[in-house]
Amino acid sequence: MNDLLNFALEAHGGLKRWSRVEAVTVAASAIGETLVLGGRNDPLFTPAAPEALKQALPAAAIDYFDGGHFPLDEYADAMVEAIIETFSR
Repeated sequence: MNDLLNFALEAHGGLKRWSRVEAVTVAASAIGETLVLGGRNDPLFTPAAPEALKQALPAAAIDYFDGGHFPLDEYADAMVEAIIETFSR
């Protein structure tokens, strides 16, 4: 992903022109299938952040978990299942 992100940054004007979110959006659109996982109660990345990515990547799947900023700590099994389900289609 870092190589793809670096390519996207270079191809589209570099960091001075693109925010990191925009660069990740460009990189993710080149990848194809995208899954965004997040915690419903995250004080740093509220549901508005994944929804903004969803607008940029309409085909992206978003899956929320009841956790906060580190939902992987409590919902690892469910997150792994979401990843397997999304990428095994």
